[in-house]
Amino acid sequence: LFRSTRTETKEAQLRAAQAHLKLGEVGIESENYSQAVGDFQACLEIQKRYLEEHNRLLAESHYQLAMAFQYSNQHNDAIDHFTESMGVIEKRLAVLTELVKKTDGDSSPEDKKEMAELEGLLPDIKAKIEDSKEAQRTAVVTELALKETLTGASTSVFAEGSGSNTSAPVSSIPVRKSAEVTASNCASDISHLIRKKRKPDEESPRKDNEAKKAKQEAVVNGGGDAAHTTSGSDVAEKLEEAQKETPMEQTPLETGAAVESAA
Repeated sequence: LFRSTRTETKEAQLRAAQAHLKLGEVGIESENYSQAVGDFQACLEIQKRYLEEHNRLLAESHYQLAMAFQYSNQHNDAIDHFTESMGVIEKRLAVLTELVKKTDGDSSPEDKKEMAELEGLLPDIKAKIEDSKEAQRTAVVTELALKETLTGASTSVFAEGSGSNTSAPVSSIPVRKSAEVTASNCASDISHLIRKKRKPDEESPRKDNEAKKAKQEAVVNGGGDAAHTTSGSDVAEKLEEAQKETPMEQTPLETGAAVESAA
């Protein structure tokens, strides 16, 4: 009971809030932004219960949480908490201004110093808000450009496919290529086979020579027969001529026989 009562006191809770704030800052430095977001949110949850709306600690916690969201590229949340931080600062400035008015300018130097510090923080927070808005617009444009690029690439692929014969499958293209390669290989094989079949052609001169020799022999034999035939005919003609000439030039035997017959 003592421990639970002690932890529920305002001072203890605010110290716990400060511990969460420091842990969040460590998370940002180590780039563990999700942990930092959780610690800053826990800090704010405690501070909102015990602190006034214009307390500077609230402004600091909102600012740190906004930075964690900005580093996490969660720009909408970052803008919201930057705006919350500015709102707390403006409320604090309003309170300090009322104090100065009430004292007729005789306010403490601490109040004037704080006002100057707060007024100097506002431009920086506004710049952070603009950075988050610009980053958000850039992210949207980049996402749209990426989608258009992907859509255009897919459309061009389908357009190229539609330009060809739609009935033919896509795999027919490599099939044609393989067919061409096969045809070229077949052609080379045929030429190779033709080169192999030249061996009989190389032997053909011998056969031709033998055929020529046979033809020459046939011609020679035939020519000899013709020569013999020609010479035989010549001889026969000469014999016939000789027979024709023989009666005119009778031999003595034939002459004697003729005389005896006449007698």
